Amino acid sequence: QIDINNTVYTKTLQLTDAIRYKYRKGFTFVADYDLNKGKIHFKNFFNNGLTTINRYNEFYDVPNRSHKYETRDEEYNVNTLSNILDYEQRFGQFSINFHISNSSTANDNPTNLSFLFEQKNAIKSEVLDTNIAPYDLVDYTLINDSTTYFQTLYEGSSKTIENQQEAKLDLKYDFSISKTINGNIKIGGKYRQKYRDFDKSVYTGNFLLNSGQGVKDAILKAFPEMQNTTSLGSSRMPYVLFWDPDFDHKNFMNGVYKMGAVTDVDLMHEVLNVIKQVENPSLETYTFHDYYSKREDYSGYEYLKAAYAMSEINIGPRIKFIPGIRYENNKTEYTGARGDASLAFPNQHYVYKDTTVIRSNNFLLPMIHLKYSPTDWMNVRLAFTQTLSRPNYSYIMPRIDLLSQAVIWNNAHLEPEFSTNYDAYLSFHQNKLGLLTIGGFAKKIENMIFWLGRRVIIDPAEYNLPPEVKNRDIYTQANNQYDADLWGVEFDWQTNFWYLKGAWKGLVLNVNYTHIYSRAKYPRTIVEKEFDQTTFKYIYTNIDTFIVDQMQQQPDDIINLQIGYDYKGFSARASMLYQSRIFQRPDFWPELTNYSDSYLRYDVSIKQDLPWYNIQLFANFNNISGAKDRDLVKGSKWDARIQHYGTTIDLGLRMKL
Repeated sequence: QIDINNTVYTKTLQLTDAIRYKYRKGFTFVADYDLNKGKIHFKNFFNNGLTTINRYNEFYDVPNRSHKYETRDEEYNVNTLSNILDYEQRFGQFSINFHISNSSTANDNPTNLSFLFEQKNAIKSEVLDTNIAPYDLVDYTLINDSTTYFQTLYEGSSKTIENQQEAKLDLKYDFSISKTINGNIKIGGKYRQKYRDFDKSVYTGNFLLNSGQGVKDAILKAFPEMQNTTSLGSSRMPYVLFWDPDFDHKNFMNGVYKMGAVTDVDLMHEVLNVIKQVENPSLETYTFHDYYSKREDYSGYEYLKAAYAMSEINIGPRIKFIPGIRYENNKTEYTGARGDASLAFPNQHYVYKDTTVIRSNNFLLPMIHLKYSPTDWMNVRLAFTQTLSRPNYSYIMPRIDLLSQAVIWNNAHLEPEFSTNYDAYLSFHQNKLGLLTIGGFAKKIENMIFWLGRRVIIDPAEYNLPPEVKNRDIYTQANNQYDADLWGVEFDWQTNFWYLKGAWKGLVLNVNYTHIYSRAKYPRTIVEKEFDQTTFKYIYTNIDTFIVDQMQQQPDDIINLQIGYDYKGFSARASMLYQSRIFQRPDFWPELTNYSDSYLRYDVSIKQDLPWYNIQLFANFNNISGAKDRDLVKGSKWDARIQHYGTTIDLGLRMKL
């Protein structure tokens, strides 16, 4: 019910044990050429990253009382090439800086294979109306792997290509009006174009009761040892046929949650090869899935034109004034699929059309910076700026997906988030004090981007949709009509204790504390329906209200503390990061408002110079406290999500040439 404190129940539990292997190769070529009062830089970078992931999942589906095992084998191969040419030249009071660059990235996902197994009636019916903790759910589950059967397979592959070219020119003129007034004037421009293309292919198979008997027998014949458990002609293939007896989850989640057996990844690929070799397999057991393959494909261009003018004016030794203005024009031209998945058999033939949407926006962004130094050991800095945060390209992809009861409608005309910023900082710097900075900041953010949540389509023409989608739910993104406010204070102290005696003089201390306040209104739509006795149909109404809460992805407090020690060629740093609870997103039901729990972690890094060939030995100990990432739901006393990566150690040698 609306506006009461509803009870939050555990609906699903997912456990994931992910084993990742990462391989990195790189090549760098940099050449510099000195000119008379200038320089040319030519930089080239190539990087290859191969990541393989074996992802073992278990699902507890409480409403359907089922338990599932899934094993996924994934491979990602990323190649990046960057070429950069910089030209710097000075002509008396003038200087020029010219930059051109090209970068190409290919992200290939050749393997994404999944086998899913399910046990029906695995969860006791008494949990359906019980407010149960996720970690207690296993006590209400009667897991029986011999009655867990091969359900579906998924084989996907995709490739993303991204190419970007950029050219930039900066001109600077140094001036001196008098002995006390001098500075410079800078103007410049930039042009950038980017191309993106994504293509995906998906094959699926269904191995439920009475589907694909010929394929099932082909698997049993290819692996005769399976017939000791399951005879030819069996309509089901139990999970025990696919186990990996050597896999060990070790101390998964410190023993709070336990995971069962996993599928043998090598066997999965062998079984898939058998399936592919069967002549005339049924459509259920292995077939191209047209809907999954076409709905996310896209391609398109982004163009950015920008120009700026600014000046740095020094008035005596105490005042520095920096005014400026920037112009930006951003144009996007993306093509995506708009289709109807509510028609019959979209998996075999997805009815869609590629649609291109062009959007363009222009902004004029002023800025003012003022620095006043009343003494040699203190300064005051004031700033006014206006900045942009453009929507993620996946939000503006012109994708529309008509489902039987709902519509997924990407808002291709989202505006950038627009922020007006005010900053004021006071700094003190003395030999024994170090650098101490105290300040405050405030931001007003317009057009904040967020997901609208559930609404009902009253007028399909509003979304340029066909009449038959009237009264279906619609899910989309929007720019917030209400402004959001954020303000805060910051304290920063950086010092070393050089003035102490003996070994104490090597101590180093850095402390940073930020406290943030924020307030935003999030639109909330209550959908009401009334039965019309005349037409015998429901009449729907969207009632628009709003929720007041923090800004998304904002904590209240952030503390960074670092204590170090330097002595000759030895250097060590111990650091602490604390971040208070983060508001992630609002929800129609306040009980389901999502937060990230407070986070505290410790890291240590050590470096030691060796006396040979400028070699340095280093070691980094990351997250030595084993902190976990936790997500919370406001109306529940249990974690909504936990991620545990444990402690990592980096060891290496570095040679300086």
